[in-house]
Amino acid sequence: MSGYRINRKTLACTQIWTNNLSGNSDEALKIERVFSQSNTDSTASEEQHILPTVAGEDGTLLYKFFDTNMFAVSASRTNNPSDMSFFIINSISGRIVYQILEKNINRDTQAQVNAILSENKFILSFQRINIATGISQQEISVTEFFKPRIEDDTLSMLKDYMKGAKRITDEKYSSFAEENNPEYVTETYISPFSVKAMCLTQTKGRIAGKNLILITGKNQVFQLEQHFYTARRPLKGGSGVKPEPEEPVNPFAPVDEEAEKKKPINLKNYDFIKYDPVLLERYQQMVSYNLDLTELRNVMAFDTRLESTSQVFAYGHDLFFQKVNPDRQFDIIEEDFPFTLLFLGIVGLYALDFAAKTYMKDKADRKVFLT
Repeated sequence: MSGYRINRKTLACTQIWTNNLSGNSDEALKIERVFSQSNTDSTASEEQHILPTVAGEDGTLLYKFFDTNMFAVSASRTNNPSDMSFFIINSISGRIVYQILEKNINRDTQAQVNAILSENKFILSFQRINIATGISQQEISVTEFFKPRIEDDTLSMLKDYMKGAKRITDEKYSSFAEENNPEYVTETYISPFSVKAMCLTQTKGRIAGKNLILITGKNQVFQLEQHFYTARRPLKGGSGVKPEPEEPVNPFAPVDEEAEKKKPINLKNYDFIKYDPVLLERYQQMVSYNLDLTELRNVMAFDTRLESTSQVFAYGHDLFFQKVNPDRQFDIIEEDFPFTLLFLGIVGLYALDFAAKTYMKDKADRKVFLT
């Protein structure tokens, strides 16, 4: 695989990097699909507003590892197509940021292999063949990437901001400057239904969470909330109870800077529900309700003027369109909102404001008259 720079005026191409995805292996790989972060070609050049941090444990901030110049590639072995490799590559530098090998994937024409790369999330959907039984099961693998740095001291972060620290105030970004390998956490879920296509909801300001929209094998549109599919659900196979805090540190002991640098970053979040490998099929999550849809092939999501609302469009033989709210309707007034009470409150405030101004004016006039 090679990367080229295109001159916009002359349309001349110059090769800037090349990668051998097979590495040192003698087995050749066949590139099957390339997954872009852009929803459509028309949105590829649009300016994006993305929250750079997420909340960690005990008030810490985790920096997302993402670059809009990254894309994903799926490739299969020529001698064994059921073994597939997935790569995340920086299109500017050609650097392979992440790669994973999945074995025993069902390559039947009815079994779709899908992938999504959005911000710091990489989501895979495929059917894996159980060698013992020969039966395929639908799996959804979620990987989230973070920078190897956390902000756990609010006062220090504010001081750095006032000093103009580049990591906080720098408005320029270069794909060549990001050379550290990301920290990542991965979890795999088993879906009770087959998945034909999937996408993530989109919102205008990228503030609301991203729900995973799936087209099932029965041509239903299913919505999976972020707290169900995230890789940060805690304690795989554990009790779901937050561990006891560590022993207090002696404040007068010498600081071991090397130990601080090597301190592992906890990417799990105990605010999420306990990890369960099997996803439940809740009928409340069916966006298409009980509609009888036929031959849906793909699904896309678009933002709206309201941050809480995203538009979902599924198409194939039938067309399906619906608005969804990933984080509920936090910026929309409910239908049963007491508008009369609101109107009376506004009128009352205007009356109080008028009375206060009249009183102050009369008081000022009396003071001027008496002097």
